[in-house]
Amino acid sequence: MPMPIDPNTEIMRVSIAERIQQISDRASLLGQVRQSLNEEQHRVVDETQVKEMQQKSEQVETELKRKNPFLGRRQRLKEEKKEQSQREEIIETYEDRKDDGSHLDLQA
Repeated sequence: MPMPIDPNTEIMRVSIAERIQQISDRASLLGQVRQSLNEEQHRVVDETQVKEMQQKSEQVETELKRKNPFLGRRQRLKEEKKEQSQREEIIETYEDRKDDGSHLDLQA
């Protein structure tokens, strides 16, 4: 036998469902706000934290640095030029070998 529909009960069910939806929306919004606050706090900490530079060597000659502060930069440029010239030599030797046809020879 079917149960009669009670309007008050149905209205209560609908209002409970709406209330549950509102609570879940608020919880989701609260989680988003909390996450954005955490991200903002991490960003502020990262921006305000003092970063220490790592020394290239344990011993720094302050007097030499005072006299010639760009010495390290010049040495790095010289090293880069040496590496580049070595790469160019390798490319040139490869191109020389490529033209002699030895790479096509088959040995039986």
